[in-house]
Amino acid sequence: MAKGGIVLFSIRQGSNTLVIVLHEIYGLNRHMEHVCKQWHDSGTDVMCLNLLNRESFEAEQEQEAYQYFMQNIGFERPVEEVLKVASSMRHEYKRICLVGYSVGATIAWRCSARGNIDRVIAYYGSRIRDYVDSVPLCPSLLIYGQQESSFDVPTLLDKVQQHPTVQVYVAEGSHGFANPHAAMYNRRSAELAWEQSERFMNQGQIG
Repeated sequence: MAKGGIVLFSIRQGSNTLVIVLHEIYGLNRHMEHVCKQWHDSGTDVMCLNLLNRESFEAEQEQEAYQYFMQNIGFERPVEEVLKVASSMRHEYKRICLVGYSVGATIAWRCSARGNIDRVIAYYGSRIRDYVDSVPLCPSLLIYGQQESSFDVPTLLDKVQQHPTVQVYVAEGSHGFANPHAAMYNRRSAELAWEQSERFMNQGQIG
């Protein structure tokens, strides 16, 4: 696959649904492996792309990871890479769904406006606020914690909910609440968000 779009984690079990997990600024870390296993256990095929094209960052390297992503990756190239991968897998799956976290959530949101994606789940995508005019062409669930340091959550949600394809879920906690390896982890909120995600993924499923 294209440089930067290497599959680092892939689990197949013959499902007609493929979940493509889009990682945070840290890359494919323990949290993303945990997410992939969750979706595998729910019955889907799963892959996670290495959008950083390098090894993952540690949690304490947040500033370094953020600078690396913004200076070397950005939100343009990953969108094209994800859509290319989705297109290449289309003949194998009835549904292709994106599940993104943080910067991965923003990438998923932008992909949703380009077509060829069947469902999007986006956890705390801060930079979605820069692309609120993008109209998702597929059902899209946006999940946020109540507190975000860089923007006002209700203001953003008022804007994105104007799109008829968008659903929102707000959990107690802050950015990163679903990451069991992070200091801001909120176990109950993570469990409730997962239930919402799984229910949303299964909406409209027949057989």
